[in-house]
This record gives sequence, structure tokens and C-alpha cells, in this order.
Amino acid sequence: MEWLFSWEVVSVVVALLVSIGLGVLALDDFKWAKLFFLLAAADAIGGIAMGGTKSTLPTWATNVVVVGLCGMVGFLTLQSLRYVDGKKELKEHAKSVLVLQPLLIKGGPKNQWTVVDLDIKNPPEDAIQNLDLRIRAGSNRIVSDISQITPGIDCKLEPLYAGQDQALTFKGSDGSRLTLDAQDAFSEQPMRTLWRLFCGRISGNTTLRLQLTIGGDAEKDSIHVSGSYERIPSKGSAVVKVDETILIP
Repeated sequence: MEWLFSWEVVSVVVALLVSIGLGVLALDDFKWAKLFFLLAAADAIGGIAMGGTKSTLPTWATNVVVVGLCGMVGFLTLQSLRYVDGKKELKEHAKSVLVLQPLLIKGGPKNQWTVVDLDIKNPPEDAIQNLDLRIRAGSNRIVSDISQITPGIDCKLEPLYAGQDQALTFKGSDGSRLTLDAQDAFSEQPMRTLWRLFCGRISGNTTLRLQLTIGGDAEKDSIHVSGSYERIPSKGSAVVKVDETILIP
């Protein structure tokens, strides 16, 4: 047992445990990072205590040194655990950096449709990925169409229908079956109020412009955008929530 807490062994083990802890922390494994930091602290305190039993200093001096070093290890351990908690909180509660800006193109009481450009800006230099948003008019007006104006950004736009995952199946007397879903029900006059936007990657300092066609006079109305995106791994991979309502000027 004595050799296990010798300075030679303790220094190697502590360095190894701290290195592993930093490695798993970089992988966002916060529980394991804390565990390795605590093991490193326990081994370091054990080595200090063992060294105190071999000290040739007076008893009072040995006690002062041992208590002081153990206190320093405890303080550093506490700071490392706080650092892990801070990283975890940053990952879980990251704030969106996207800037949403609408621009009225055509509208007014005499117009059947309101046309609005919506800019989605990613101002930082860092790219984002897996942008997955839901877009609708604030008052649940019909949004007959959303098109992408900005070229060169690979995005997909599609309408979402209420209950589109549900379907009704009718069985005829001859045994035939007919299945209808929400999209079939609205095939003549699509009641599109909610759209999905998905982009695999948007570079930094880039603006994605969409054009929305909203039913009726939507001037002074609002647009609600919700969903999420991911930061690139090199900047600390995290899912960032988006939930914003913006007024149409």
C-alpha cells in the first residue's frame, strides 16, 4: 500500500486521471469528467497524507504542510467541478445567435395576399448545422407559399398539415380500401399555416432570405419561428433552441 501512494506513483496517476478527465470533458461527458477529477483529487490527498507520515519535520510543521496542501487540492477540485458544471450549463442553455428580420414587400387592406421577405442571419463567423425551423404567421393565417431567394444554400421547405401523420381508412362492401390523410383533404385548397425549413449547414456571416406569401392583410401582424440548430463540434457541439416572434413592419 505504501508504494501505491508514493510520490512517483501518485504523480503519474494524478496526471493520467486529469488528462482522461479533460479528454472526456471535451466529448461533453460531464459525469465521467467529474469522476476522474475526483479520483485524481483522492489519489493526490492520499499521497500527501502518506508523505506526511514520512516527514522528518516537527509534528506541527508537518500538520501545517499536509493541511495546506490538502486544502489546495480541495480548492482546485472544487474549481474543476464548477468548470464542468459551467460547460454543461453552456451546452444545455446556449442562446440563439440568429437574427430574424422581416421586410414587407406587398400588403395593405386592398391586397388579397401579403408578401414578406424574412432574413435569417447567422452573424458570427462560425457555421451552424442541422437548422430545423417551423415558420407560421402569428395569427395562424394561411401561408400559401414560402420560397428561398438566397442561392447557394442547400435548404428544404415543405408545408406541414395538422394531423398529417393521421389517416382515415374506409372499407368498401367489395373489400376495397381507401385511405385519406390531411394532405389529401386539403389537396383542392391547401390550408397551409405551418411550414418546415431544414438546412444542413449555413456558413458564418451568411443571410438566408425567404419570401412568404400570407393570406389577407398581414401588415402589422407577426411571424413565429421556432425550432433548433446545432453549433459546429469545434466550438462545443450543442443544440440551440430558437423560439421568436417578430412583427411585420
